[in-house]
Amino acid sequence: MPSEVDVTHGALQFRDLGDGRALWLYRKIYTFSIVIGPLNSGGYDDFWCYKDLLSATVAFLEWNPAIVPEPCGWVRHPPSGRRRFPDGDPATEEVRP
Repeated sequence: MPSEVDVTHGALQFRDLGDGRALWLYRKIYTFSIVIGPLNSGGYDDFWCYKDLLSATVAFLEWNPAIVPEPCGWVRHPPSGRRRFPDGDPATEEVRP
């Protein structure tokens, strides 16, 4: 009998977007991350880092990827090298390769 796959993958929060993708909220060593990716692949398409659980949770709950390309309030986007210190303000954005 096949076992069901845990699509939450140990995330603090999980949200099925209904289009084959999902959002996950993870605790990392020094930050928290919002991850977006295919629902059943075990991989991800993109992720953003947050300085604390509160800002990550707010962004996780408010973000609609069908309308806005990325969540708000992040401090690091490792795939692009972008940073928004100290508080995720887009006006402070810089790129560090």
